[in-house]
This record gives sequence, C-alpha cells and structure tokens, in this order.
Amino acid sequence: MHRSLLIALLPLLILSTMAAPHAPAQTDREEGTLRIAVKPAEPFVIETESGVEGISIELWRRIAERQNLVYEFETTTLEGLLDGVSSGRFAAGVAATTVTAEREALMDFTHPFFNGGLAIAVPDEGSGLSVTGMLRKLVSPGFVTAVALLSVVLLGVGLFVWIAERRANPDQFGGSPIKGLGSGFWFSAVTMTTVGYGDKAPVSPLGRFFALVWMFASIIIISFFTGAIASAFTTSQLEGRVTGPKDLPRAEVGAVEGSAAEASLRTRGVRPIRFTTVDEGLDALASGELDAFVHDEPILLYRVQQAHAGEIHVLEATFEPQPYAIALPPGSALREAINLALLETITSEDWSEVVDRYLAGE
Repeated sequence: MHRSLLIALLPLLILSTMAAPHAPAQTDREEGTLRIAVKPAEPFVIETESGVEGISIELWRRIAERQNLVYEFETTTLEGLLDGVSSGRFAAGVAATTVTAEREALMDFTHPFFNGGLAIAVPDEGSGLSVTGMLRKLVSPGFVTAVALLSVVLLGVGLFVWIAERRANPDQFGGSPIKGLGSGFWFSAVTMTTVGYGDKAPVSPLGRFFALVWMFASIIIISFFTGAIASAFTTSQLEGRVTGPKDLPRAEVGAVEGSAAEASLRTRGVRPIRFTTVDEGLDALASGELDAFVHDEPILLYRVQQAHAGEIHVLEATFEPQPYAIALPPGSALREAINLALLETITSEDWSEVVDRYLAGE
C-alpha cells in the first residue's frame, strides 16, 4: 500500500524538484520591498526636493515597471553602495557605477547601459595664470632657492666692500659691523640692479677696483637671474597646459577619492590630489590650484555646464573606456530579469531622447 502510494506521488515530487530553482526569484519579488542604493552622480542620479531623478533613475524605473518590482531608494556614498551591494544589504546599486575587475570580483553587474570614458577638465586658455597660481609659483622651492643664493652673493660682496672702505670711508661704510655690513649689502644690491643711487660709493683704490669688477660681474649675474625667473614662470605655465593624457604626469591633477579615475591615474604613475566630490575638484581647478581634473566624461560635461561655464572646458579626447552598469549582489536571482528589461529599455525608440535631455542639461 505504502509502496503504491510512493510510486503514485513520485512524478509530483520530480516536478516540484525541477521547479525549485525558480522559486528564489519569485520569493524576492513577493516577500517585500527591494532596497535600491543610489549615489548622486549628475546627470545619472540627481537629488531634487522631491526625490531623485536622472538617467540611471529613469532606467531603473522602467526596468521595475517591466518586471513588476516593488522598491525604495536609499541614498548613500560610493563606498556605501559598493559595500552594501556586495554584502547583499541592497538588492541593487543604481548610479554611474563603472564596471572594473576589482568590483566584478566582489559583486555582479548587469549589461552596460552607457559607455563613456575618462575625460580631462582644464582651465579655459583665456583665463591665464590666476593670482593663486602666481603666488604658488613665487613660493616654489626653485624660486626661493634662487633668491636665497642671490642674497648670499650680495652679502658676500657687501662684506668685501665694507672691509675695504670702513677706514678710508667711515662716513658711508663706518659704524658698527652690522651697520657697515648693511651699507655694503645696499651698495652691492643697487650696483647689481644698475640703479646706483650714488648715496654710497667707494673711495679707496681697493674698494673702487672691487666695485668695478662687481659692475661687470653684475651684468652677467642679473642676466642669468632674470632669465631663470622668466624661464621658471614660462615653463610652469606651459606645463600647466594639459592637452591630453600624455601631459598628466607633469601636471597638478585632481580626482575624486576612490573613483575609477583615481585608480586609472595611479596606474599611469600620476598621484592625484584627492577630492570628496567633483564640484570640489572643479572649484580647485577654477581657482588655479590644479592644472587638470579627471573624471567620467558625461559627469564632467554636466557639472562644468552647470557651474563653471566660461571658466573650464573639457577636452574632447577621452581615455580608459568606462562602461556603466547596475551593481547586483553576487548570484542575484534578479539578474536575468533585470538584464532583459534593461536591454528592452535602452533599445526602445525614446531612450536616446531621455539620455540626450539629461546630458544637454535641459
């Protein structure tokens, strides 16, 4: 009797076992609201008074509508998004998340929905060297060292003039050693710069001979010194003119901390100045603290248009392709369904209009 019953139920057990692999995805959809991490990255995720919007938000809403997903957004940082998705605390991460080998090892990704690249923002050519940039050059180690060496030479010449004139010309070079040395320094400085006020002049044969030698030597020294200063400022300005990725190793470059741009720059031997946000980096670039700022092209274009039009422009050439995708926990049961809806959305007739509308900042 029991054997007959078992044989009769065997087909039903087999069918239920075969259907079991599909149960988790159905359970995920029915047993609660999905927590979706979002990280502000205009124009992909834009915070507004009424919530969030942008390219990535619009994409997720269309995916959720196609797959009947119930969800809620939770705003977080890039680190919070990556950690939360990789640990399974979030069902997905929606932002401008770049797919990298390091991140792929910790989580899964959907198919890319946007293919961009890294771009370089630089000051407009007409802006010239700012006051802040000029001051930064004046306190540079090279300039300070040159001024210090020149001061030592002037002091040495002043010492010799004072020794030669202190007895023969006490009215101009006499007095205490400090006063006499100061008079000698003044004489050597005005003679070198060809100002020659005439308030101090040697009268002894040795003093006049030394002064004559110093006059000719000064012509050579001041020429070298002037040329060195001019060269330093010209070179600094030329080095600040970044025209492409090849110029980045010899420039002051900024990037967002923890971003794909920072990682890419470090692989190129560039140690960027790190900023918390894109706007902080662009503000530093506009004020002359940086020669260039590197970030994802669409985000740079959007933020420059919004806040720094006329001060900063983004170079046309991009490098390091950056595919954007939705981040998912490892082994997510929703991956195939989301991929299907994503592909259907980005190939629809009106999707390009959505992207263009946000990228144009309208």
